[in-house]
Amino acid sequence: MGRGWIEGAWLGRGALAAWVLAALLVSSAGRAERLKAAQVPAELREWIPWVLDEVGDDACTLVEDQRVCAWLGRLSLEVSATGGSFRLQLLTERSTRVPLPGSSKHWPVGVKVGAERGVVLDVAGVPSIALPAGRHTVEGRFSWRKLPDLLPVPGSVARVTVKTGDRVVTSPRREADGSVWLGGSAPGDDEAGQAEPERLEIEVMRRIEDGVPLVVTTRIGLRVGGRPREVRLAPPLLEGGVLLELEAQSLPAHFEQDGVLVLEAKKGKHTVLIRERHSGSIEALELRKRAEPWPSEEVWAWEPNVALRQTEVAGGAAIDPSRTNLPERWRKLQAFKLRAPASFTVKTLRRGNPEPPPNHLGLRRSLWLDLDGGGYTVVDYLSGRMRRDWRLSFVGQGELGQVGAPPPVLDHLITVDPATEKPGVELRQGAVDLFAEWRGEGMPTHLAAVGWTTDVESLQVAVRLPPGWELLGASGADTVSPSRLSGWDALDLLWIFIIAAAAGKLGHWRWAPLAALVMALCHESPYAPWWAWGGLIGTMALLHYLPEGRLQRASRVAWWGASAVLIFGLVSFAALEVRALLYPHAIAEEIADREVYERETEQIAEEDSDNREGGAGTRARGEEGAMGESLPRLSGNRYGVAGPADNPDFGMVGVLNAGAGGDPDAPTAPWGRDDSLGISKKEKEKPADQAQQDPKAVIQTGHGVPRWRYSQSTLRWVGPVEQGHQIRLWLLSPTMRAGLTALAIALAAWLSVLLLRRSRPGASPTRPKRSVADTAVVAALVGAVTFGASLPAQAAAPSKELLDELKTRLTRPPECSPGCVTVGRMTARASGHTLELVAEVHVGATASYQLPGPAESWVPTTIEVDGKPSRVLVSLKGYLHLRLGSGTHEVKLAGPIAGDELTLTLGTVPHSVQVEAEGWEVDGVDRDGHADSSIHWRRAVATESGDGPPDETPTPEAAPKTLSTPPWLEV
Repeated sequence: MGRGWIEGAWLGRGALAAWVLAALLVSSAGRAERLKAAQVPAELREWIPWVLDEVGDDACTLVEDQRVCAWLGRLSLEVSATGGSFRLQLLTERSTRVPLPGSSKHWPVGVKVGAERGVVLDVAGVPSIALPAGRHTVEGRFSWRKLPDLLPVPGSVARVTVKTGDRVVTSPRREADGSVWLGGSAPGDDEAGQAEPERLEIEVMRRIEDGVPLVVTTRIGLRVGGRPREVRLAPPLLEGGVLLELEAQSLPAHFEQDGVLVLEAKKGKHTVLIRERHSGSIEALELRKRAEPWPSEEVWAWEPNVALRQTEVAGGAAIDPSRTNLPERWRKLQAFKLRAPASFTVKTLRRGNPEPPPNHLGLRRSLWLDLDGGGYTVVDYLSGRMRRDWRLSFVGQGELGQVGAPPPVLDHLITVDPATEKPGVELRQGAVDLFAEWRGEGMPTHLAAVGWTTDVESLQVAVRLPPGWELLGASGADTVSPSRLSGWDALDLLWIFIIAAAAGKLGHWRWAPLAALVMALCHESPYAPWWAWGGLIGTMALLHYLPEGRLQRASRVAWWGASAVLIFGLVSFAALEVRALLYPHAIAEEIADREVYERETEQIAEEDSDNREGGAGTRARGEEGAMGESLPRLSGNRYGVAGPADNPDFGMVGVLNAGAGGDPDAPTAPWGRDDSLGISKKEKEKPADQAQQDPKAVIQTGHGVPRWRYSQSTLRWVGPVEQGHQIRLWLLSPTMRAGLTALAIALAAWLSVLLLRRSRPGASPTRPKRSVADTAVVAALVGAVTFGASLPAQAAAPSKELLDELKTRLTRPPECSPGCVTVGRMTARASGHTLELVAEVHVGATASYQLPGPAESWVPTTIEVDGKPSRVLVSLKGYLHLRLGSGTHEVKLAGPIAGDELTLTLGTVPHSVQVEAEGWEVDGVDRDGHADSSIHWRRAVATESGDGPPDETPTPEAAPKTLSTPPWLEV
């Protein structure tokens, strides 16, 4: 007993310690920062390497979109004709394998890490060494008989210096893979020491937009090499063109009075856009020959305007726009290649657009089936805009009775089209807001989905059935809800399969199809004892397989309870189903009242509500028929009139609005309709004089619309519906439903009797013998339980959940991620051939700061962080990245400028830049110190004359005059 108490106390202490450690971890969750080793409780620190081992590189610093665990900061090479040595300074954030300079042909030997000898392995032909976390200095030697031209070096090495005798190269030439040129001359070195020759390549493309006026957009692509200079191009405007816009973002540009385009060109790629207009009727555009360097060939793209005219263009050679350098948006147009001189002709085939856009209409329909099923009444609501036709003809399977509209039009005169002999209405306005009532004979099994001579953008049909009728299913619609077939899902099928399989296993295999049939027939009934069958079958399984004992006796009690529930549910099911067959009106009214009560309780305005003053009341979802009787439990805004409103009684509206003793002709509130199809409020309020009918005309009043609302199913379409689309309805009459219900009750009773007889206690005295496999399963379960109970005794091992939480907190991204680096200000000094950058870098958590670059343009020879040299760098995607800890740092970079120009991409753009550049011109920084994403330095050059004083400016008479253009306003 004493030993048991001691073990219990020890287990309690272990559980308490685990809870304390978990609480410590949870308490740090509010900071949302990555835990450091010192912040981890002492009981878990020894597990840190364990949990981080499976994390891998995910625990290392994130540089752009890659994790960097090894920072190969600086490589020093000292080479000669017979051999060489290297010294690599780096930092590793975790135990990892680091590549070394060299290859299988030039293998490093005598490699040491500090004072220890290193183990260098061949990994895919690259020498590599495994290093633990920390700062390291790796040294080694090379041996060769002849100095190689190229030495393989890992591309992630940030800086490389090469010493050959007394000559030191601080920025040697490197290839894309990081390899360093040692001896001889690298390709291009001879040219690098010389001034780059001046070159200018021009590509011209034009887009011609048909319209009034015709607009031509000229795109001039330039590739400039050599020193900065002024470039004068021949007038780029076509004959008769008037300048609208000149856009040249990357270099200064202007037009002179004679139309010459002057550019202050500099090295690089540039784009100039010019827009010009041509007035009048343009039948031809001439491409004349221009002086060099303007190209002799141009690519033109034609953009027609079919709303204005139908055209045919000719001139030049038709080409595939996808095989040109046309902008992406221009590649969808016709493209031609023209060689100057050439003429581009435009021939007008037809004015205007013979094919206007289609009508934009929406249709909502309500269908009432007669009580005896011998006919049906339909009300259609059409709203939207007509764009190509001014008549709507009815082509449905029925007789059109009435067409109306909101006040003040009310009713439309139905006429017959002599050409088609179809009834319909004439329209005089583009905005459409109509309701139409029509009547069909027979069962509505096959119907036209639209029924009008137009396509519709949206369609919804509400099928309202009298008591006793039910919708089995429908075809031709995207969704049908509710119906007997649409209510099925995967869970229903799974439940039926489980019940059928269990019944066949516990009883007889013939019971399985019987159970499946009963479940299918009772699927749509809200009264079927679904769960009672499941409970009975569950207790049957327990009685069948449990051994004699306490559990067996408890199962017998559960079986009696399940049997009682099933008998009661089966009797209730039969009674309610028979009542629904004998008194279908009562059931339908209860359902309708329950829906109204739910709507009133939830206080939710249903879709397309028209709860207006004295008006029709709340419009039920999918309901588009005539105005029904008011439901007193729902109240309107003022008069307590609410109900299924569809076709309002405008005479009653006037009486209600006028009030006692008022003017019955007082204006009614606007008839609220859906504006989603393009009918504006302003159009609705326009007087409809031109749509009013002849006062002597006999207006059709229709057949009348039912007012009841019982069972309703809604058919919906997603997207446009063509006028010829057909739908099919499968309806169950009261006689059919009575037959199915009687069959369901009889089969359900039969199945229940079979289950009760087979499963009652004592009915099956023989039980299946337990096999060796059953015994093995039980033994395995007992062993698992025993082993699981013994785990808490091992207090030295934290739980898996605790270790997972520790791993999560050790690898959690910092709270500032992804914006953990901000450059507050930067000072850029350029003097002679040296550039110095001093940046104030704010770091929220350990991260990398991308140095201005790319490395192929400029590599700093001096890198200092807070006044101390730093070698924790890595080269990634052509840029150098500096690893910085959290805090504010002063980063100083200095290095030589090769050539007369330098463009640096800043990476993290400083909020303020101060430039001190003596003898240099700087682009990319405005007067307020705001910088672009890149800064361009260009060595200042003297003027060609050089005679006058530096501050002398030309007189206004001597200054060149720019092109003056007339004002142009586009509305």
